[in-house]
Amino acid sequence: MPCLFVIAGPDEGCLYSLDTDAAMTVGRGDDATFQLVDERASRVHCSLQPTTEVSGDFGIAVTRWV
Repeated sequence: MPCLFVIAGPDEGCLYSLDTDAAMTVGRGDDATFQLVDERASRVHCSLQPTTEVSGDFGIAVTRWV
């Protein structure tokens, strides 16, 4: 299962699972999917969007997070 792991700052060590097929946001805002307490992060610091594509010659569906 894909996940985000915070490697520095006040949230260091937090692990967030990307277990849905919907877009997610990371930031300090109350409506962020993954809420950070780091004052250096903006309210909506970034957005994660899943994209599904067929990989290789075997037709296997792969989800990439952009």
